[in-house]
Amino acid sequence: MRTATGLSVILLCLTIAPARGDEVDLSRVIVHAGGGGPNLVDFPLAQTQRFCGDEDGCQVVITLKNLAFGKTTTGRLHLDVGTGVWFSSATGGAFFQEADDTPNEALRLDISTDNCVIRDGELASAGDDLAPGFSFGASGANQIDVNCTAVMSD
Repeated sequence: MRTATGLSVILLCLTIAPARGDEVDLSRVIVHAGGGGPNLVDFPLAQTQRFCGDEDGCQVVITLKNLAFGKTTTGRLHLDVGTGVWFSSATGGAFFQEADDTPNEALRLDISTDNCVIRDGELASAGDDLAPGFSFGASGANQIDVNCTAVMSD
């Protein structure tokens, strides 16, 4: 019989695949739309205000994949949490107002008839702009084949 003179360490690593939906950590929020999941999802309000409500706003990377193509774009979103006024790198210098019953596009990515869009309308109000917050939606000829991902970071 042999005896061990050293110390053996066994590490057990578990990898848990995240569920489709929101993923939040301290520095970014990831939301998914389409691809057989919900076609419209909301960004978490507290993180949106924290990331986008300072002097430099937040960065948003949008990725669209369908059966034939993939495309990505990067934009910035600026939000004045106190007044609800916002603008993005895609709004051509125009200011928009949160909770004014008029959903406006903040950022958009298109491949043919498929698109991923960030708006200031919320899912809770059927996409209308009745409360603070931003939603992310996927649309196209065949919804199940349109996969949209948005990564918001400070």
